[in-house]
Amino acid sequence: MNKKVIVFGATGTLGAHITTHLQQKGYQVYAVGHRKSDNGFFGDYNVPYYSLDIENMEQFRRLPQSGINTVLHFAGVAVATYPVVENVVRFVSSNTRLFFDVIFSLK
Repeated sequence: MNKKVIVFGATGTLGAHITTHLQQKGYQVYAVGHRKSDNGFFGDYNVPYYSLDIENMEQFRRLPQSGINTVLHFAGVAVATYPVVENVVRFVSSNTRLFFDVIFSLK
């Protein structure tokens, strides 16, 4: 199997498990996270790690640009960032915008 998958939010709990699972199933996986370093975690699985800020569209150019079959998006602002109820709209709009930024940057 030579399917290529980019996983956004790969340093989170869900993203990390899915990234390593897909790699073990034979997919060529590219892990993307906001953390500066994955501390060698993905290297142990032979998965390249890209640290980038998904709010900065220019940084998407560092990712593989061709032959990608699937994009999985688990990145987003955590609800703890917006603990006050008045900020719920900001939380939802921020994550929605991030989703569309990811999708449109890879078209």
